[in-house]
Amino acid sequence: MSQDFTALKNDIAQTAKAVDKVMATYLPFDRIEYQPLFDAMAYSSLTGGKRLRPYLLWCVAQLYDVPFDRAMQVGAAVEFIHCASLIHDDLPCMDDADLRRGQPSCHKQFREDIALLAGDSLLILPYEILQNEKSHSDPIIRLELIKSLTQTSGVRGIMLGQTMDILGAENAKPSIDYTIKLSKLKTGSLLAFCCEAAAILGQESETDRKNLYDFGMKLGVLYQLVDDLLDVEGSASHIGKPVNQDTENNKNTFVAVLGLQAAKNYKVKIIEDLHTFLSTFHKPTENLQTFLSYLISRTS
Repeated sequence: MSQDFTALKNDIAQTAKAVDKVMATYLPFDRIEYQPLFDAMAYSSLTGGKRLRPYLLWCVAQLYDVPFDRAMQVGAAVEFIHCASLIHDDLPCMDDADLRRGQPSCHKQFREDIALLAGDSLLILPYEILQNEKSHSDPIIRLELIKSLTQTSGVRGIMLGQTMDILGAENAKPSIDYTIKLSKLKTGSLLAFCCEAAAILGQESETDRKNLYDFGMKLGVLYQLVDDLLDVEGSASHIGKPVNQDTENNKNTFVAVLGLQAAKNYKVKIIEDLHTFLSTFHKPTENLQTFLSYLISRTS
Protein backbone atom coordinates (compact mmCIF):
# COMPACT_ATOMS: atom_id res chain seq x y z
CA MET A 1 0.00 0.00 0.00
CA SER A 2 1.48 3.34 -1.06
CA GLN A 3 2.07 6.05 1.53
CA ASP A 4 -0.22 9.10 1.52
CA PHE A 5 1.89 12.23 1.03
CA THR A 6 -1.00 14.70 0.88
CA ALA A 7 -0.03 16.56 4.07
CA LEU A 8 3.64 16.63 3.06
CA LYS A 9 2.82 17.96 -0.41
CA ASN A 10 0.76 20.72 1.20
CA ASP A 11 3.69 21.62 3.45
CA ILE A 12 6.07 21.66 0.48
CA ALA A 13 3.63 23.86 -1.46
CA GLN A 14 3.39 26.34 1.42
CA THR A 15 7.17 26.42 1.75
CA ALA A 16 7.50 26.94 -2.01
CA LYS A 17 5.06 29.83 -1.88
CA ALA A 18 7.00 31.46 0.95
CA VAL A 19 10.41 31.02 -0.68
CA ASP A 20 9.08 32.28 -4.04
CA LYS A 21 7.93 35.45 -2.29
CA VAL A 22 11.41 35.99 -0.86
CA MET A 23 13.07 35.29 -4.22
CA ALA A 24 10.81 37.79 -5.98
CA THR A 25 11.93 40.58 -3.65
CA TYR A 26 15.51 40.16 -4.87
CA LEU A 27 14.73 40.17 -8.59
CA PRO A 28 14.64 43.64 -10.24
CA PHE A 29 11.46 43.53 -12.32
CA ASP A 30 11.26 47.31 -12.73
CA ARG A 31 14.28 47.72 -15.01
CA ILE A 32 13.57 48.94 -18.52
CA GLU A 33 17.10 49.10 -19.86
CA TYR A 34 18.55 45.68 -20.78
CA GLN A 35 15.36 43.99 -19.59
CA PRO A 36 16.12 40.58 -21.20
CA LEU A 37 18.70 39.79 -18.49
CA PHE A 38 16.18 40.26 -15.69
CA ASP A 39 13.44 38.51 -17.63
CA ALA A 40 15.72 35.50 -18.12
CA MET A 41 16.58 35.44 -14.41
CA ALA A 42 12.89 35.49 -13.44
CA TYR A 43 11.95 32.97 -16.14
CA SER A 44 14.46 30.45 -14.82
CA SER A 45 13.85 30.94 -11.12
CA LEU A 46 10.18 31.84 -10.60
CA THR A 47 8.38 29.70 -13.20
CA GLY A 48 8.10 26.36 -11.48
CA GLY A 49 10.42 24.15 -9.51
CA LYS A 50 9.61 21.76 -6.69
CA ARG A 51 11.54 23.77 -4.04
CA LEU A 52 12.56 20.56 -2.30
CA ARG A 53 15.83 22.05 -1.09
CA PRO A 54 14.23 24.89 0.91
CA TYR A 55 11.79 22.39 2.34
CA LEU A 56 14.65 20.12 3.43
CA LEU A 57 16.30 23.13 5.06
CA TRP A 58 13.06 23.92 6.88
CA CYS A 59 12.69 20.31 8.07
CA VAL A 60 16.13 20.44 9.69
CA ALA A 61 15.65 24.02 10.91
CA GLN A 62 12.62 22.92 12.92
CA LEU A 63 14.86 20.60 14.94
CA TYR A 64 16.59 23.71 16.30
CA ASP A 65 13.62 26.10 16.57
CA VAL A 66 14.91 28.33 13.77
CA PRO A 67 12.30 30.95 12.77
CA PHE A 68 10.54 30.20 9.50
CA ASP A 69 11.36 33.60 7.97
CA ARG A 70 15.10 33.09 8.49
CA ALA A 71 14.97 29.61 6.99
CA MET A 72 13.16 30.98 3.92
CA GLN A 73 15.81 33.65 3.38
CA VAL A 74 18.50 30.99 3.25
CA GLY A 75 16.18 28.74 1.24
CA ALA A 76 15.87 31.48 -1.39
CA ALA A 77 19.65 31.67 -1.64
CA VAL A 78 19.79 27.92 -2.18
CA GLU A 79 17.17 28.02 -4.92
CA PHE A 80 18.95 30.78 -6.82
CA ILE A 81 22.12 28.67 -6.85
CA HIS A 82 20.14 25.64 -7.98
CA CYS A 83 18.35 27.56 -10.75
CA ALA A 84 21.67 28.99 -11.96
CA SER A 85 23.12 25.49 -12.19
CA LEU A 86 20.14 24.36 -14.28
CA ILE A 87 20.62 27.21 -16.76
CA HIS A 88 24.28 26.29 -17.15
CA ASP A 89 23.52 22.55 -17.35
CA ASP A 90 21.19 23.12 -20.30
CA LEU A 91 23.57 25.27 -22.37
CA PRO A 92 24.80 23.89 -25.72
CA CYS A 93 28.33 23.63 -24.33
CA MET A 94 27.04 21.41 -21.50
CA ASP A 95 24.03 19.09 -21.92
CA ASP A 96 22.47 21.04 -24.82
CA ALA A 97 18.94 20.47 -23.48
CA ASP A 98 15.93 22.11 -25.10
CA LEU A 99 13.46 21.48 -22.28
CA ARG A 100 13.47 22.26 -18.56
CA ARG A 101 10.54 22.02 -16.14
CA GLY A 102 8.19 21.37 -19.05
CA GLN A 103 9.10 24.57 -20.90
CA PRO A 104 11.87 25.74 -23.22
CA SER A 105 15.23 25.96 -21.45
CA CYS A 106 16.57 29.44 -20.79
CA HIS A 107 18.88 29.62 -23.80
CA LYS A 108 16.01 28.51 -26.06
CA GLN A 109 13.57 31.05 -24.66
CA PHE A 110 16.14 33.84 -24.75
CA ARG A 111 19.62 33.73 -26.28
CA GLU A 112 22.60 31.64 -25.28
CA ASP A 113 24.63 34.67 -24.19
CA ILE A 114 21.73 36.10 -22.16
CA ALA A 115 21.15 32.71 -20.55
CA LEU A 116 24.82 32.49 -19.56
CA LEU A 117 24.69 35.94 -17.95
CA ALA A 118 21.41 35.14 -16.22
CA GLY A 119 22.97 32.02 -14.72
CA ASP A 120 26.02 33.97 -13.58
CA SER A 121 23.78 36.63 -12.02
CA LEU A 122 21.74 34.03 -10.14
CA LEU A 123 24.97 32.53 -8.77
CA ILE A 124 25.96 35.88 -7.25
CA LEU A 125 22.57 36.95 -5.91
CA PRO A 126 22.54 34.48 -2.94
CA TYR A 127 25.41 36.33 -1.27
CA GLU A 128 23.33 39.50 -1.25
CA ILE A 129 20.66 37.51 0.58
CA LEU A 130 22.97 35.88 3.12
CA GLN A 131 24.65 39.16 4.09
CA ASN A 132 21.22 40.62 4.86
CA GLU A 133 20.19 40.79 8.53
CA LYS A 134 16.96 39.03 7.59
CA SER A 135 19.02 35.84 7.29
CA HIS A 136 20.35 36.23 10.84
CA SER A 137 20.95 39.11 13.23
CA ASP A 138 24.43 37.88 14.15
CA PRO A 139 27.05 38.85 11.51
CA ILE A 140 29.23 35.88 12.51
CA ILE A 141 26.40 33.49 11.67
CA ARG A 142 25.89 35.26 8.34
CA LEU A 143 29.60 34.87 7.56
CA GLU A 144 29.45 31.16 8.40
CA LEU A 145 26.51 30.75 6.02
CA ILE A 146 28.38 32.61 3.27
CA LYS A 147 31.51 30.51 3.84
CA SER A 148 29.51 27.28 3.67
CA LEU A 149 27.65 28.29 0.51
CA THR A 150 30.89 29.45 -1.14
CA GLN A 151 32.42 26.03 -0.57
CA THR A 152 29.22 24.33 -1.72
CA SER A 153 28.87 26.24 -4.98
CA GLY A 154 32.55 26.67 -5.87
CA VAL A 155 35.52 24.52 -6.79
CA ARG A 156 35.03 22.27 -3.73
CA GLY A 157 31.41 21.54 -4.65
CA ILE A 158 29.10 22.07 -7.61
CA MET A 159 31.70 23.50 -10.00
CA LEU A 160 34.04 20.57 -9.41
CA GLY A 161 31.12 18.18 -9.82
CA GLN A 162 30.14 19.79 -13.11
CA THR A 163 33.73 19.53 -14.34
CA MET A 164 33.81 15.84 -13.39
CA ASP A 165 30.51 15.37 -15.23
CA ILE A 166 31.96 16.86 -18.42
CA LEU A 167 35.28 15.03 -18.30
CA GLY A 168 33.66 11.81 -17.12
CA ALA A 169 31.86 11.47 -20.44
CA GLU A 170 35.30 10.97 -21.98
CA ASN A 171 36.21 8.19 -19.53
CA ALA A 172 35.96 4.82 -21.27
CA LYS A 173 35.94 2.93 -17.95
CA PRO A 174 33.46 4.55 -15.55
CA SER A 175 33.80 3.51 -11.91
CA ILE A 176 31.35 3.41 -9.02
CA ASP A 177 33.66 5.46 -6.78
CA TYR A 178 33.89 8.17 -9.42
CA THR A 179 30.11 8.20 -9.88
CA ILE A 180 29.47 8.42 -6.12
CA LYS A 181 31.88 11.34 -5.79
CA LEU A 182 30.27 13.04 -8.79
CA SER A 183 26.78 12.69 -7.34
CA LYS A 184 27.92 14.03 -3.97
CA LEU A 185 29.55 17.10 -5.50
CA LYS A 186 27.03 17.94 -8.20
CA THR A 187 23.79 16.90 -6.48
CA GLY A 188 24.62 16.40 -2.83
CA SER A 189 26.44 19.67 -2.26
CA LEU A 190 23.32 21.85 -2.08
CA LEU A 191 21.38 19.28 -0.05
CA ALA A 192 24.30 19.07 2.38
CA PHE A 193 24.37 22.87 2.61
CA CYS A 194 20.64 22.93 3.42
CA CYS A 195 21.18 20.53 6.32
CA GLU A 196 24.29 22.27 7.61
CA ALA A 197 22.83 25.76 7.15
CA ALA A 198 19.86 24.89 9.34
CA ALA A 199 22.26 23.84 12.10
CA ILE A 200 24.29 27.02 11.58
CA LEU A 201 21.13 29.11 11.92
CA GLY A 202 20.35 27.21 15.11
CA GLN A 203 23.91 27.85 16.37
CA GLU A 204 24.40 24.16 16.97
CA SER A 205 27.57 22.14 17.58
CA GLU A 206 30.19 21.32 14.96
CA THR A 207 29.31 17.66 15.46
CA ASP A 208 25.69 18.22 14.47
CA ARG A 209 26.76 20.35 11.51
CA LYS A 210 29.12 17.68 10.21
CA ASN A 211 26.69 14.81 10.75
CA LEU A 212 23.89 16.66 9.00
CA TYR A 213 26.23 17.69 6.19
CA ASP A 214 27.20 14.05 5.66
CA PHE A 215 23.52 13.08 5.72
CA GLY A 216 22.81 15.66 3.01
CA MET A 217 25.65 14.33 0.87
CA LYS A 218 24.31 10.77 1.09
CA LEU A 219 20.84 12.11 0.35
CA GLY A 220 22.36 13.60 -2.79
CA VAL A 221 23.57 10.16 -3.84
CA LEU A 222 20.05 8.82 -3.42
CA TYR A 223 18.56 11.77 -5.30
CA GLN A 224 20.95 11.20 -8.20
CA LEU A 225 20.22 7.46 -8.18
CA VAL A 226 16.51 8.19 -8.52
CA ASP A 227 17.24 10.68 -11.32
CA ASP A 228 19.39 8.14 -13.15
CA LEU A 229 16.66 5.51 -12.89
CA LEU A 230 14.01 8.00 -14.05
CA ASP A 231 16.17 8.87 -17.05
CA VAL A 232 15.91 5.23 -18.10
CA GLU A 233 12.42 4.30 -16.90
CA GLY A 234 10.59 7.64 -16.66
CA SER A 235 8.72 9.70 -19.25
CA ALA A 236 9.42 13.24 -20.49
CA SER A 237 5.86 14.33 -19.63
CA HIS A 238 6.39 13.45 -15.96
CA ILE A 239 9.99 14.55 -15.62
CA GLY A 240 9.67 17.81 -17.54
CA LYS A 241 12.78 17.22 -19.67
CA PRO A 242 13.88 14.67 -22.28
CA VAL A 243 14.62 11.11 -21.10
CA ASN A 244 17.63 8.96 -22.07
CA GLN A 245 19.74 12.12 -22.24
CA ASP A 246 22.40 10.63 -19.96
CA THR A 247 22.79 7.57 -22.15
CA GLU A 248 22.99 9.65 -25.32
CA ASN A 249 25.60 11.93 -23.73
CA ASN A 250 27.63 8.96 -22.41
CA LYS A 251 27.35 10.17 -18.80
CA ASN A 252 28.76 8.25 -15.83
CA THR A 253 25.42 7.41 -14.24
CA PHE A 254 24.74 4.70 -11.68
CA VAL A 255 22.81 2.75 -14.30
CA ALA A 256 25.68 2.99 -16.80
CA VAL A 257 28.22 1.86 -14.19
CA LEU A 258 26.23 -0.81 -12.34
CA GLY A 259 23.48 -1.84 -14.70
CA LEU A 260 19.78 -1.30 -14.06
CA GLN A 261 19.11 -3.99 -11.44
CA ALA A 262 22.33 -3.40 -9.50
CA ALA A 263 21.55 0.34 -9.44
CA LYS A 264 18.16 -0.48 -7.92
CA ASN A 265 19.84 -2.69 -5.33
CA TYR A 266 22.31 0.06 -4.46
CA LYS A 267 19.39 2.44 -4.04
CA VAL A 268 17.95 0.11 -1.39
CA LYS A 269 21.27 0.14 0.50
CA ILE A 270 21.48 3.94 0.49
CA ILE A 271 17.90 4.18 1.76
CA GLU A 272 18.74 1.83 4.63
CA ASP A 273 21.80 3.93 5.56
CA LEU A 274 19.76 7.14 5.58
CA HIS A 275 17.00 5.63 7.70
CA THR A 276 19.61 4.33 10.16
CA PHE A 277 21.04 7.83 10.57
CA LEU A 278 17.62 9.37 11.14
CA SER A 279 16.55 6.69 13.61
CA THR A 280 19.67 7.22 15.73
CA PHE A 281 19.85 11.04 15.60
CA HIS A 282 19.40 12.75 18.94
CA LYS A 283 16.48 14.89 17.72
CA PRO A 284 13.01 13.77 16.57
CA THR A 285 13.22 13.26 12.80
CA GLU A 286 9.70 12.18 11.79
CA ASN A 287 9.40 15.02 9.25
CA LEU A 288 12.72 14.11 7.67
CA GLN A 289 11.79 10.44 7.50
CA THR A 290 8.53 11.26 5.72
CA PHE A 291 10.41 13.55 3.35
CA LEU A 292 12.90 10.79 2.62
CA SER A 293 10.07 8.40 1.76
CA TYR A 294 8.63 11.03 -0.53
CA LEU A 295 11.94 11.49 -2.37
CA ILE A 296 12.21 7.75 -2.87
CA SER A 297 8.76 7.57 -4.47
CA ARG A 298 9.05 10.62 -6.76
CA THR A 299 8.42 10.29 -10.48
CA SER A 300 9.90 13.61 -11.58
